[in-house]
Amino acid sequence: MDDYSINSMYNKATTFHFGGSNMNKIQWQRILVLEGTAGQVILLGSYNHNQWNFKKEQDPLLAENPVIVNQFNQALQLLGQSWSFLTPLYVHPDFKAELWKEVKKARSLTQLTSWRKACI
Repeated sequence: MDDYSINSMYNKATTFHFGGSNMNKIQWQRILVLEGTAGQVILLGSYNHNQWNFKKEQDPLLAENPVIVNQFNQALQLLGQSWSFLTPLYVHPDFKAELWKEVKKARSLTQLTSWRKACI
């Protein structure tokens, strides 16, 4: 599958609704989809009142109260220390530049091929 097809696949299914009534639903979008040997790790984001909030996608059967943060660098910490060693499958267009800065801090420049392709 080429890069365009992968990004299109994630763009088509980026909104998740949580909450009881229609008035209280929060729309969560996929911000970052990473893949490793244990499967996928997904960072979700919601934009409300001129602020982004982030959380790690969790299995609904296992999820209790998710940790929600409002800073992008804190959101990356929710993914664990090794997030930059996973393969990026999708990066939300609004976060490519900021993610690229964070990846360059976390990885040596010789190990950035997949990240450069995803962010630039």
